[in-house]
Amino acid sequence: MDRGSQAESRVKVLSPGTLIDGARMYSSAADDVNERHPNQLHVLSHLLGMAIELALKAFLLKGGRTERDLRRIGHNLPVMLAEAEALGLRSTGSRQFRLSVLGANYEDRIFAYPEEGMLSIILPARLREIAHELICEVFILVKGEQQFIELQAEPGL
Repeated sequence: MDRGSQAESRVKVLSPGTLIDGARMYSSAADDVNERHPNQLHVLSHLLGMAIELALKAFLLKGGRTERDLRRIGHNLPVMLAEAEALGLRSTGSRQFRLSVLGANYEDRIFAYPEEGMLSIILPARLREIAHELICEVFILVKGEQQFIELQAEPGL
């Protein structure tokens, strides 16, 4: 079978479970970076932004949004948060504020491709709090309370 046929035969499956697992992986990676290099603001902001994005997209997919809907939203964290809240995600003012500040730089991929100039940031510790809240809330919704309890001490939560 040639490569084109192999690619066509693979089924791409984006699921709430794979997305929340990805969120945990990015969150865990951010924890490791923070432990060794706590002043790496761009790297930490990018990793935590990815964790937050994947957790929100897991919630949206679980709530009935389609993969096409997720692609339409792209990397726009404030829009993801608003849509998730419309589907029942707990709303907090601090989460909305922090993601609106993070959102512009994150969506433009400034943390992955830094540019010179002024940059408004949210401290990584505050972003980690949001990532933790979202990952825990969405993990329980997607995989259940029992699995959450079993994995609670594992990296990424």
